[in-house]
Amino acid sequence: MDFYSALWNVPAADVAPVVRCGECKHAYINSFSAAAERALCLRFTNITDGIQVVMDSDDFCSYGDRR
Repeated sequence: MDFYSALWNVPAADVAPVVRCGECKHAYINSFSAAAERALCLRFTNITDGIQVVMDSDDFCSYGDRR
C-alpha cells in the first residue's frame, strides 16, 4: 500500500458542529451589540457578582446551542 492510498483510507474525524455566539440561544444581542458584532453570553454572565462575559459574534464554545 502506498502513501496516497493509505491517506485516503483514513477515517473521517468525529467532530461536533460549531455553533457561533451570534447564533447561540444563550447570547443576548441588542441593536448596539449587533452593530459592534458582539454578544453577551447569558450562560456565563452573573449579574449579582458583576461578571459579564462579552463575546465576538463569530466566537464559539462547547456549550453553544443553536436557536
